[in-house]
Amino acid sequence: MAFRKTYGGRHVMAIPSAATLVAGGLAQYDEGGDVIVAVTAKGVLGINMAAETSSTVADIDVLYPGDIVYCDSVTGTIAATEIGNEVDISSEVAVTLTESNGDAIIVGVDGTTGVYLVFKNLAFGSPGAGLETT
Repeated sequence: MAFRKTYGGRHVMAIPSAATLVAGGLAQYDEGGDVIVAVTAKGVLGINMAAETSSTVADIDVLYPGDIVYCDSVTGTIAATEIGNEVDISSEVAVTLTESNGDAIIVGVDGTTGVYLVFKNLAFGSPGAGLETT
């Protein structure tokens, strides 16, 4: 499944794609304003609504400050003690519990299968209250 928004309104934008995107994957802008696969230490635009190929128009559910995102693909051991710690984007569909770039803050855990996140670096807006930017 990868990522899905669990809190926050739906804000879908249709944006030209410059990459192959998977449904539920994170997206960001490239230098030309097209959508590409999100990487660590860059502003996250949002979540791909469907799989898309390069040179098509992608529907992206844009993330704004305060939106909470669930990720079910996590590298590392998930425990309640991880709440408040940072994670890094490891691929368009996964995060790792390492804190090198601090792309998001863990605000909740789902047993040992997934984490609830608030992203710190967003393409639109600033991070949620009390969150530092990287």
